[in-house]
Amino acid sequence: MKYWDSFWSDGADSGCIGTADRLRESFPSYYESWEQVVKELLKTCKSSFRCLDVACGKGEVSKVLSEYLPDTEVNFTGIDRANISYSLDISGHSVELFSGANFGKFFNTNKKFELIVSSFGMEYLPIEESARLLNEYIENDGLVALNMHLNDSVISKVSLEEISAIRDFFHDDKLALIEKELSTHFNVELAKAYLIRLNELNEQHDRRLAGCGLTDAVVNSFASSQRKMSTSIDLKSVKSTYEDYIERLNDQLRASRKAQELRQLVSKLDFETLYSKKLYNVKNELTSQFLLLRK
Repeated sequence: MKYWDSFWSDGADSGCIGTADRLRESFPSYYESWEQVVKELLKTCKSSFRCLDVACGKGEVSKVLSEYLPDTEVNFTGIDRANISYSLDISGHSVELFSGANFGKFFNTNKKFELIVSSFGMEYLPIEESARLLNEYIENDGLVALNMHLNDSVISKVSLEEISAIRDFFHDDKLALIEKELSTHFNVELAKAYLIRLNELNEQHDRRLAGCGLTDAVVNSFASSQRKMSTSIDLKSVKSTYEDYIERLNDQLRASRKAQELRQLVSKLDFETLYSKKLYNVKNELTSQFLLLRK
């Protein structure tokens, strides 16, 4: 989970769909779906309830629900295999976290929840863990809300394209030759030649290298060396960061495939489907499948 630890520790608020401050304008259907959850929840839980946020990351779903329910007492529990932390702004809302090495301790609790939620999360868990959560930790008449990956979503498409672009960066012969020279005598002309080739690769891959931040990382590395008046440069740290990035993208693609297994599990359990919708962003690109279920 090292690659997820570093992702969340770098300050990310949201995972697969961009930064939290841009979500409302780029992905309104996502918020509309969580509003549906709140409306359904308030039919039975007027004053207080317990919510389990599965594979919670930095608590993006908990924060959205908290914002929609300022006058309701909510006890949130977040669980995630990565090392994460977050807090909520509303004083009547509490959050308890089971993350990193403490993740497994959650399964020793005997809590039950009126609402279990997951956004791009539960499909990362082994299916046995998902089955246990949905069988043992939901109150009778409780709600489950899942926003899940899809194999044919724009998220999966971009992940595949970024992996291909980064691998070409790693294995480009022209870059390798320039890197070898830079490792012994860094100078502006060599750095310029490297960046020109990097830009060519970026354009060949529809700017995916820039989109995942790799080009900025290289530029920053060169700028740092120039400021320090270094006589050589080593791009191993940049490449190591993006090796981790590829692992995270591969994890997302595995989760997209596992989501189908999760949907099959849900269909076998004793849930009533209240809301089922494929979500699209403002560019009309498919992003995910949203399900709202009642036990």
